[in-house]
Amino acid sequence: MTAIRKLSNGRVYIDGVDAQGTASEVELPEIEMQVVEYEGLGLIGTPELPAGIEAMEATIAWLHCPPEFSQAMFGVARTTNIQVVADQATYNQQTGTPVPGTYKCDLRVRPKTIGLGTVARGGDSFENENTFAVDYVKLQVNGTTLLEVDAYASDGIRVNGQLQQLL
Repeated sequence: MTAIRKLSNGRVYIDGVDAQGTASEVELPEIEMQVVEYEGLGLIGTPELPAGIEAMEATIAWLHCPPEFSQAMFGVARTTNIQVVADQATYNQQTGTPVPGTYKCDLRVRPKTIGLGTVARGGDSFENENTFAVDYVKLQVNGTTLLEVDAYASDGIRVNGQLQQLL
C-alpha cells in the first residue's frame, strides 16, 4: 500500500548555519544516468547499460543576499555544503492521522551561475537565483539514507546503502 506523504516547513542550512528566511525555493538535483549501448551476437536488441552519472545541478531562489552567505552564493573557488530539511508527514490511511518524520537532502555545491538579482519598485525588492554544480547528494528520510551519489568516487552511487555496480 502506498503512503501519502506531505513535505512542509522546509529549511536551508549553509555550511551548518541556519539560513532561515533567506530562500523561497530550492530545486534539488535531477540524477540522470550516463548509458552505453551494448551490442553483441545473440542479442535481439541493444540494451542501454548504466555507466555513470551526468552533471548534476541545483537551484536556489533567494529572497535577499545576506553577506554571511556571499561565499556560498558567489565563491567559485571552493565547495559549500547545503542541507535542505523539511518535516514529512506520512498519512496513515487506516486512521487518517499523520505520522511525523524528516526529509533531509545534503548537497556539496559550487556556484555555476551567479545571478545578481532583480530590483523592483514596490512589492518584492529583491529576487535572485543561483544555479549550483552539485558534486555530492545524500537523501535521507526519517534517518535512513535512501540515495547517496558522489561524482568524485569510483563507487559513487548507493541506494539504501547498497553499492550500485556500473560498467
